[in-house]
Amino acid sequence: MVAMSPQIPRENSDQTVLAELTTLHQHHWALAESLTLTDESTAIDVISTLEKIQATAVAMQAQAASQLEKLRLDREKAAGIPKNRRGSGLGAEIAMARKQSPERGNGFLNAARTITHHMPGALGAMRSGELSEAHAMTLSREVRGLAPRIITEIDDLLSDQYGRLSPRQLGKRSRGHAQRLDADQLARRAATARKNRRVTTGSAGPGMANLNAYLPSEQVAAVYNTLERDAKKLLAPTQRTTLERHGPADHRTLEQIMADLLVERITGQSKAGNVAAQVNIVLTADAFLGEDNTPAMIAGQGPVPAATVRKWLANPEAKLFLTKLFVDRQTGKMVSMESGSRLFPAGLKKMISLRDDICRTPHCENPVEETDHAQRHTDGGATSYDNGQGLCRVCNQTKEKIGWKHESDADGLQVTTPTNHTYEAPTDPLLPGSLRPLPPPKPPFQQRQSPRCETCSNDPPDDDSPAGPADPNAPTPSEDLQGRDRSDGEFNDYLSGMG
Repeated sequence: MVAMSPQIPRENSDQTVLAELTTLHQHHWALAESLTLTDESTAIDVISTLEKIQATAVAMQAQAASQLEKLRLDREKAAGIPKNRRGSGLGAEIAMARKQSPERGNGFLNAARTITHHMPGALGAMRSGELSEAHAMTLSREVRGLAPRIITEIDDLLSDQYGRLSPRQLGKRSRGHAQRLDADQLARRAATARKNRRVTTGSAGPGMANLNAYLPSEQVAAVYNTLERDAKKLLAPTQRTTLERHGPADHRTLEQIMADLLVERITGQSKAGNVAAQVNIVLTADAFLGEDNTPAMIAGQGPVPAATVRKWLANPEAKLFLTKLFVDRQTGKMVSMESGSRLFPAGLKKMISLRDDICRTPHCENPVEETDHAQRHTDGGATSYDNGQGLCRVCNQTKEKIGWKHESDADGLQVTTPTNHTYEAPTDPLLPGSLRPLPPPKPPFQQRQSPRCETCSNDPPDDDSPAGPADPNAPTPSEDLQGRDRSDGEFNDYLSGMG
């Protein structure tokens, strides 16, 4: 049962709403700073009430996102923008406002559209604090692509259960209703989803990472069941010959054996710990020699304890190739490099990819897929370390849309969106655990008038285009790094395992 909303008369102009929300935030901020509780039961009640406040806030975000979309579409329609380009990049704007990746921003916009237009029961439960964002996103995912009348029917069927089910339970029930009411559409969705199968990674604490596979359900079941079956064989006392491969004192758990089997079967290694040369690792010379414990970095995964890396490097069966990277001792950043070519040379791309590690767009967590100019090359932007940026494919396409600007310097990247909001991504030190403070936040860059035609602003990105020879006069990485004048700074050698 959804509670009735309190009747509080108020003006509803844009500025009044924003002013009230700002005041509310300041009040909550002050309350948080002075929060002191003395009763256990009250502490639980406070946590529960704050959860309701959070759900209500998400409901308002959903309403704001839905209304923003209508405002944008109406304005672009009046401006004569073709229908298939209207609203382009809006999910990325919402993502930045919510400090999320573009994928999550698009997902939130889709959920907001579905819930505010077709699911009044779910929206009411969010407003009252009974339905969390996790519930709402699960619900939206399960009804995606269904006819509006079916979505509304599912909402009506579930409305008395909102607030009583976990996100997983709600997902199962909504999926069951969807398959009953429109089996053909769900079958088409399943067929389409198979085309999006993929493998991704993500960091998961000190020295660990997640390997995520998005696969058809039956394939996931087959992989998991096979690993579990074979791991159980290794645990069985009768499997002495297999057990001897890992030594007589094998005290691994079932879960550990399953994980090791996965690595061994994918890489072809005899043991999971024998990491091969495909791993790119960056660490200081002192950490390599055991003279300090500055964390190392595995490209795409983040910092790793130096002791863990030294143990891996000491393994005689691990394969390793070392190259040098010069890093300014004062700033912790790699030495700059510049090319006269429009295309980024391979060495400069490698430097930018190592520096950014993940997409440089604020709050995006996708891997770097393309290297591009922050200030366009056609607008005078240099093919340089400071003006280069490693981006995912989605963000590289988004920045070319009308109203978007990227500005970069040695300290970081600032992105300006079509609503004239700015977001900053400071440049991290090459090794995140080194004692290098981040640069302080800066005011927005001065907006420059671009000579570029606005009607051409949806052109594809100007970099990572199909092959063409690099500028033959451009310095190679070794020439630029080892031949430049180093009088304004001292440099450390960094060791990097490049597969």
